[in-house]
Amino acid sequence: MKFGTRRSVAVLAAGMGVFAASLSSAPAAQADSLGCPVAYVCFYSADGATTGYFQDITATWQTLSASRGAAAVFNARLRNGALLHFTNGATRCVRPGENRNDLRKIGTVDKIRIVTSDNC
Repeated sequence: MKFGTRRSVAVLAAGMGVFAASLSSAPAAQADSLGCPVAYVCFYSADGATTGYFQDITATWQTLSASRGAAAVFNARLRNGALLHFTNGATRCVRPGENRNDLRKIGTVDKIRIVTSDNC
């Protein structure tokens, strides 16, 4: 009986190892290499750290706090554009699936508005 118990434990352990390996090899649900979840617009600092995530479609601007002055943005939404506002009055549209790493060349990003159109 002891032998059968050891064998069952060994088979169970081997099965759990295969299960764990299959979980670790499954791709994570992310839109890009920086981990922006689908349906979000994500902002990043110059060193690639995420500074904020935005999801809501709004009729007015959302003020950026931690993401103010971000270096890059990724729009992981499937159908909605993200309109960015800069302190110098400039605006830029970030289309679905688009990554922009030139924000600081444009100015200091300070607001976002996610819109229903993909081209803002």
